[in-house]
Amino acid sequence: MAANYHAPTPEAELLLLCAKRKWDVGSVQDLLTCVTDWDSVLKLAGRHGLAPMLYWRLKDEHAARVPAEVFTRLRTSYLHALRRGILYERELIRILDLLDSRGIDAVGYKGPLLAAMTQQQVGLRDFVDLDILIRKRDLPRIFEALGEIGYRPQRDLNPSQWKALLRFDYEAPMARPSDGSLLDLQWASPPRFLSLPVGPNVEDARYATVKLGGREFRTLCTEDLLLVLCSHGAKHVWDRLQWLADVAGIIETSPALDWDAVLDRAARWRRHRMLMLGLALAHDLLETPLPERVLRGIQAERAVGQLARAVRERLFDPYAGETGVLRMARFHAEAMDRWRDAAVYLLRLSATPTPGDWGAVTLPEWLMAGYYVVRPVRFFVQYVFGRRSL
Repeated sequence: MAANYHAPTPEAELLLLCAKRKWDVGSVQDLLTCVTDWDSVLKLAGRHGLAPMLYWRLKDEHAARVPAEVFTRLRTSYLHALRRGILYERELIRILDLLDSRGIDAVGYKGPLLAAMTQQQVGLRDFVDLDILIRKRDLPRIFEALGEIGYRPQRDLNPSQWKALLRFDYEAPMARPSDGSLLDLQWASPPRFLSLPVGPNVEDARYATVKLGGREFRTLCTEDLLLVLCSHGAKHVWDRLQWLADVAGIIETSPALDWDAVLDRAARWRRHRMLMLGLALAHDLLETPLPERVLRGIQAERAVGQLARAVRERLFDPYAGETGVLRMARFHAEAMDRWRDAAVYLLRLSATPTPGDWGAVTLPEWLMAGYYVVRPVRFFVQYVFGRRSL
């Protein structure tokens, strides 16, 4: 195992300390004497989803060491996240109760449920939407039910496009225009374009229960959730430190975590390398304790070390922009266990039409097959040559 990574600046080190489960007061006091670029701290905290947590960590013993304007902005971020978290917690309960009353099976995960599982106040984990697992066949009934409380699909698609979406995609985002509430309805994990076996879904997932609003709700068990979090981080090239804090939180608040089950499911779902990468980063950056056999497994994966170095190099780079599609595609391919999965993924990425293609080029419904020409042309012209993100 490589030595723990040290961020290059005191400002970045402060964010790393903030993301760890254990808040080392002495180390923070010493570090704050070295922090001079508070604009950088605010930018990094916003980029990594840690502004609410940073405020909470600094507000008592360390508030006097933080410039008043910076402290005010951090407090504003915390209060905004707290209000949104409380509203989303209530909204999730409302939605799950509504769907249950219609006989529709639905399971929430991440969002306020993840905050509850990792024993965090709802305002300390910043999130912008709700994630709910559903059965794909229930989507029309769910649209009808949620329409009654103001939600609308975010994608305006014709019947043929919806058919293609259900075949090739994995989620249907919804929004409520009246207050901007966002909701992702998901029937598979991970996205089908990653060419991996479907992981936990509402039909065969293993569940745990977590208390929310004084009641118990189903959510993914910790073993499956850990795999989902590592897959999600890999999908987004681990661009946010908050996602690693989630992984650390699940591990450190789950002493009975069944590592045999985690490793077995990772192998069956062909996400072993993605799992090892997430665990390696959490261990190196946040000092998350791992079993010795897991550490040996990380050491045995040469590709994991290379991917982890690539993540660490960008994580606190102030000039790192949005991840381009070429870098993202290469990262995804290298994070897969089998070269065949990587090859299928790259083919699908460049050839399978997406909602973005449907929105960029309007074709009549009878000419839907034309998007199989639009996609590769648009992919190479706009994404490859233009280096735009997905």
